[in-house]
Amino acid sequence: MTIPSIPLTRFSLSLAATAPVRLPVNPGDRFHSRFGCNLRRLVCATGTPNCDGCKCARQCPYGYLFRTPAPDVGHPLLRHGGAAPHPFVSYLGMGPRTMREGDVLDMEILLIGRACDYLPYVVLTVERMGDSKPGVQRGFWPFTLESVVQDFPVKAARELYSSADGSLAEPAPPGPARFQKPARSCDMVLQVVTPVHIKRAGRSIRRAPSLKALLTVLLRRIASLAAAHTDLPHIDGYRELLAAAEGVRHRSRGIRTASWTRHSSRQVSGVPMSGIMGEITYFEVPPEIVPWLKLGEVLHVGKGTGFGLGRYRIHF
Repeated sequence: MTIPSIPLTRFSLSLAATAPVRLPVNPGDRFHSRFGCNLRRLVCATGTPNCDGCKCARQCPYGYLFRTPAPDVGHPLLRHGGAAPHPFVSYLGMGPRTMREGDVLDMEILLIGRACDYLPYVVLTVERMGDSKPGVQRGFWPFTLESVVQDFPVKAARELYSSADGSLAEPAPPGPARFQKPARSCDMVLQVVTPVHIKRAGRSIRRAPSLKALLTVLLRRIASLAAAHTDLPHIDGYRELLAAAEGVRHRSRGIRTASWTRHSSRQVSGVPMSGIMGEITYFEVPPEIVPWLKLGEVLHVGKGTGFGLGRYRIHF
């Protein structure tokens, strides 16, 4: 079973604080909310209060990045209706922190598939979304964009934007992430970096997932991204992968549930968030599964990936 060659490009952004600010448990929550609100304000052609029934939705950068309809295709891995996964992943670290004026906040943005063409909208929105003075504290975002550096798929990181001149250079074309399959089965430690929120039978998993449960969610995410944001063929052979994951033993250490509330500008309310943290060791992982789990390191897994959730690292 071949991993789909999903086009990817990743950027590192440096943001300078223009005023003291206390960031929440997951700063990606606040960034995501402000980014979506300001992107819509920047590109909306109709000025309507919401996007329902908008004639421009299919060509709108906001509509594409935040409200992509799920692909209407018959594939067992894909869910019908609702929205497709966001074609981007943002990551700003984890943990509440207090930043002083002049402190630098580093973040990553991964663009996926056709979203790779939307970098100018991303940069322009981040440029304009900073607050000049404290306002509504719940969504306060006192940061200015200092630089944008492309670090994937280029061999050497390259600066595309600097606040010194404000121009944006053309990025290198996107490319797929490729990983080698090990020669034999191996033990691996999966370290959760940001909370992983996985549901099974409609209920959130509060303990370490089996390899099959984790792989099922990851394959569904990869298949959905490929179907909604690329012209690649559907994933085949996934049943054999899941069968190979069946019965793989695992042991967890320090598994706990992290819970918090994020503010949603669109819903104008608090939204409960949660996910598991800790480490999971999987024993004798079949070699054909490893490249898929490595791709999951890049794409994240589970719910809330647009906020930076679902990030993990694998150690052998």
